[in-house]
Amino acid sequence: MNSIKLLEKLVSFDTVSSKSNLELVSWVTELLGKHGIEYRLTTNDEGTKQNIFASVGPRVSGGVILSGHTDVVPVVGQEWKSDPFTLTERDGRLYGRGTCDMKGFIASALAALIKASAQPLSKPLYLALSYDEEIGCLGVPRLIDDIADIIPRPRAVIIGEPTEMQPITQHKGSFRSKICLTGKAGHSSQPSLGVSAIHYAGKVLQGLSEYADELKASPYKDSALNPNYTVINTGLISGGTAPNVFAQNCEMTLATRFMPTETVGTHKLKFERIVSDVEKRMQNHAPECSAQVVIENNIPAFKPEENSEAVKICELLVGPRPSGAVGFGTEAGHFQEAGFSTVVFGPGSINQAHQANEFIEIEQMNAIDECLAKLIDLQM
Repeated sequence: MNSIKLLEKLVSFDTVSSKSNLELVSWVTELLGKHGIEYRLTTNDEGTKQNIFASVGPRVSGGVILSGHTDVVPVVGQEWKSDPFTLTERDGRLYGRGTCDMKGFIASALAALIKASAQPLSKPLYLALSYDEEIGCLGVPRLIDDIADIIPRPRAVIIGEPTEMQPITQHKGSFRSKICLTGKAGHSSQPSLGVSAIHYAGKVLQGLSEYADELKASPYKDSALNPNYTVINTGLISGGTAPNVFAQNCEMTLATRFMPTETVGTHKLKFERIVSDVEKRMQNHAPECSAQVVIENNIPAFKPEENSEAVKICELLVGPRPSGAVGFGTEAGHFQEAGFSTVVFGPGSINQAHQANEFIEIEQMNAIDECLAKLIDLQM
């Protein structure tokens, strides 16, 4: 089955993370069923999104999982030269939302699984498709929990994010957090009767800025990651009701990208110390004031593996290539924490991801098709 024809269909589904992916899931599972391929579904709590885990071949160890996410980022506010949900070919490129990140890989993996279903495999081949990767890797933990005890130990997981076919063996972890401050509302003409949550949020921001400067001043000099230190970004802040009212509430949302040797807990503790100090100062004016840190999600860091089975497979597919590190996050850390040897390896360039007029080179599609054809041979 032609991977580009499959990509054309996959792109036609508007699977922006804020929407359901069930229409895409229904089409994929119907296609799998036509070829007698077994699959399992796991569903989110709301019943609006599903993961797919499909398998071909015998139930033995040594399988390879091809993994991708079905959701894409929004197109709102972007200037596209063509319909982002209609695959359009121009000058050797395939344009459309998700072509690069990462429906191009999914199309090739789906074509490979269908081809493999008709082959006498001696080791299994799997396809794992998740939901909500773009908003915090929310779907893949449920998928991993579902398969952990029901499939023989696989040899490797290949996460097909766009790396231009270079094996990637590490990236930072990340977590999103909220800092919520509650002050005391009052008329701005009477400062002794009110406590502005926004005012004290500024003091929290000052503390966070100083902490970020400390991290930048102590980089990991031997790390291949760029930048080679933890980065803290306050991306959202809201609060207050009117200019003449002391703001009772203020909330800020942070994204922290931390180095693989660090933990969420270390940074959370530092955040809590900063916030606790500000809270005490607020309570000196009004005891009912409060401030707290809430961790909303955590994407585990992806760490280099010694004698990685996943990297060995990549070398069999494309020959020896230097492994690298990337600045973006993936689902690799989740699979690695579950004990699976993992590599990030896929077609396309991250430079095209999330952009207007996103594209993947046809040459890159041909390259991943060739690699997965070799993988089928390895599993026979």
